[in-house]
Amino acid sequence: MSLKKYLLGSKIKDLSQARFNGLLALKSKLEHEIINNTPIVITTCKASGIVKMSLFRFHRVIVDEAAQSQEIETLLALKHARQAVLIGDPK
Repeated sequence: MSLKKYLLGSKIKDLSQARFNGLLALKSKLEHEIINNTPIVITTCKASGIVKMSLFRFHRVIVDEAAQSQEIETLLALKHARQAVLIGDPK
């Protein structure tokens, strides 16, 4: 299955590559605008390591269940932070 069909479903069959690329660019722009204008962003530590998130810096990053996360996952989230709060029960 092609990426085009996977992302847009099988209903759209005659989508040119240029139009498809334009839609992907629009999707990225909208995601960036939404995240940039949202006061609170909630994600997993692992998802904070994706390329899209690397464009953002946050005033605070709160990692819940920090005692249960692996160090590398926590570091992925903390690289975006000016301040960090780690919350977790070591048990």
